[in-house]
Amino acid sequence: MVPSCPISWASIPAWCSPAVLELMGFPDSSLPSYLISLLLLLLFQLLPQTSAQFTVIGPAQPIVVQVGEVAELPCHLTPKMNAGNMEVRWLRATFSPAVFVYRDGRGQFEEQMEEYRERTELLNDFITDGRMTVLLHDVRVSDNGSYHCRFQNSQHVAKSTLDLVVAAEGSDPNIRLEGQEDGGILLECTSTGWHPEPQVQWKDSKGRNVTLRSIYQPQGADGLFHVVTSVIIRDDSVRTVSCSIWNPYRGGKKEATIPIEASFFRTVSPSTVALAVILPVLVLLMAGAVCLLWKRHRKKKKKKKKRENTWNELLSSNYSWRRSQSCMVDITLDPDTAHPKLILSEDQKSVNLGGTQQNLLPDNAERFDEEPWVLGHEGFNSGRHWWEVEVGKKRGWGLGICRENVKRKGSISVSPEEGFWVVGLCGGEYSAFTNPKTTLPLPNQPHRVVVHLDYEAGVISFYSGTDRSHIYTFSHLVFSGTLRPFFHPQTEDQISLTIYPVSGGAERDPAFAPKPAPSQDALVTHQGAEPASDTEEGDPSPGPDAPLLGPQPSPTVPPAP
Repeated sequence: MVPSCPISWASIPAWCSPAVLELMGFPDSSLPSYLISLLLLLLFQLLPQTSAQFTVIGPAQPIVVQVGEVAELPCHLTPKMNAGNMEVRWLRATFSPAVFVYRDGRGQFEEQMEEYRERTELLNDFITDGRMTVLLHDVRVSDNGSYHCRFQNSQHVAKSTLDLVVAAEGSDPNIRLEGQEDGGILLECTSTGWHPEPQVQWKDSKGRNVTLRSIYQPQGADGLFHVVTSVIIRDDSVRTVSCSIWNPYRGGKKEATIPIEASFFRTVSPSTVALAVILPVLVLLMAGAVCLLWKRHRKKKKKKKKRENTWNELLSSNYSWRRSQSCMVDITLDPDTAHPKLILSEDQKSVNLGGTQQNLLPDNAERFDEEPWVLGHEGFNSGRHWWEVEVGKKRGWGLGICRENVKRKGSISVSPEEGFWVVGLCGGEYSAFTNPKTTLPLPNQPHRVVVHLDYEAGVISFYSGTDRSHIYTFSHLVFSGTLRPFFHPQTEDQISLTIYPVSGGAERDPAFAPKPAPSQDALVTHQGAEPASDTEEGDPSPGPDAPLLGPQPSPTVPPAP
């Protein structure tokens, strides 16, 4: 006999009653009705578990954490259920990347925001109850704000919002007496390093609140607020005034107090305060002016001494055009070094800048590929040599000497430090390409330029072939390796740079006679790789090969133009 098992039909849905079951085709004789009802009841109780929805609950109040501490960001599900197979995200403004992502039983750090990496930790001891917490270490001001906690399974998604307040207590207030203003005493209180914006309160010695004159709370690059606030005290019976500053999310106040003497109201005047401020400033300005004048005087003495040393050295060395055994050389242009935009003449004596690039030229190692330059074919590693170049009225050009092993590819800086000793015309201004550039105030425009090299003496000089005047000299140079002529036709026009050919007897043409020697005050040269600022005063003057001395026996001179 089957035991009787009482069933409460009140707990079974109406569609599970015996009458409904009989209508559904379950006769009383096929199976005991109470067993069928029991099975249906169990099925009914299981259905909500597979399709139940849930809600995410976060903290009701903001989470307040001090800068540098650890913040807890908790969330839990209601009703309680296992969240182990869910995806849980702690978000800010974007879904991905996120502050922290939990999925497939572990943290998905590849989806984490850069600023939160290595600062987060998941507490999932109660994950079976739907409780999860993210720990945020080393809290920063930038962490302040709202966060979203999002739970998702295969059937449902829900989220909650929680607020994190990052608090920082600033420095102790500092009160300064600024003087008199508007019939009273002006006090200013400052403090730095607060977050969020703090509360400010002034009180006098009688415990009364003092009305703020102004308050300014700028936020620095670190996100912290700086407080600058002021009041005016007009009651001469007040003996002390306090300034209190506190964080609205932290209980402690920081306070400063300043005593006020009654006599101050009677004796302090705007002129007294102004004098107290102005006098120290005047003393500092006078000290600075004396220091500046002393430095300038010392610099002038140093420059004068340097010019005298160079002058004596040149005189003792007895350099001059007439004593020089230099030789005019027949320079030709090296097409293998020419930039593809340069157009060389058939005799390789002239070069100009074209508008289009010649792409058929081979990109060999010797060729300049970015700067429109070309070198002379001849190289020098000893002796004295000079050549002359026609520049005419070309609006831009550069001439000089460079090391054979200078950089040929990419962008290149023209300076002695990079192995270039060059003068030229650029933007209507004559310059020596030192670092920084040295402006050359030439009285006359040179249509021809003579380049002179003395390898052993370490001197490179430039002269005007038009009026035989000196342009510029690089001196005290130390050469190693081969040097080559340098040409830069800077502007696209009809005027080429043309090398003067060597003609018979050119080496001893007396027409290129030297001018009288200049005074010492005019002697300025670029020595080695020294800064160009040493040549600020005076005009560029002749170097070792300049016409410094009078006629000497056995002259050997460059040709006249």
